[in-house]
Amino acid sequence: MIVLSDAVEGDIDRLLEIERGCFSPPWSHGALLGEVYREDSFFAVARVGKTPGPAGPPSFAKEGRGNALLGNGAEKSPSPSGLCPEAAPSLLKWAETGVVGFVVLRCVGDVGELLQVAVVEAARGRGVGGVLVGAALGFAGERSLGSVFLEVRASNAVAIRLYERFGFVPVSRRMGYYECPVEDGVVMERGGHLQLIMHNS
Repeated sequence: MIVLSDAVEGDIDRLLEIERGCFSPPWSHGALLGEVYREDSFFAVARVGKTPGPAGPPSFAKEGRGNALLGNGAEKSPSPSGLCPEAAPSLLKWAETGVVGFVVLRCVGDVGELLQVAVVEAARGRGVGGVLVGAALGFAGERSLGSVFLEVRASNAVAIRLYERFGFVPVSRRMGYYECPVEDGVVMERGGHLQLIMHNS
């Protein structure tokens, strides 16, 4: 199972490790830490858990979110549901010492921006990214946001396919937006009622 919980200050060093392995240029320690204390952001981390949890995605509120096990929520990700440690021994070191991924979504009025979705290399292709995106969209739905935007490197076909499965569509292109290496950014949007519904495409 994939366990989601609030990001806390003690997670930041591990998150920074994952950040540096996923993004160029990466966010700084201070930038990640700042998201922990923002009231307008959803900042969750994913760990590998062995204990079955309640069905359905968690309901996240900034006060007292605690931990949550994604049962049916994980099944709605585009990759195989759940993440069993026995079937993925390469993830055990991460499960014991830190997170396998994290997500950051920030609210601006009735619009959300999916700022970060990061998964450690050993956990990629196992549904972690889908669980994180689904949880962020669940939070957006609870906040009654009208739409959610994101930016992704034009060459990141895997991420683009994931976002498309959650209903995001390309709306514009930012030429030379990314650095190291310089690359265009694709802006994607998901509008309408933000429910945890994944497209079959």
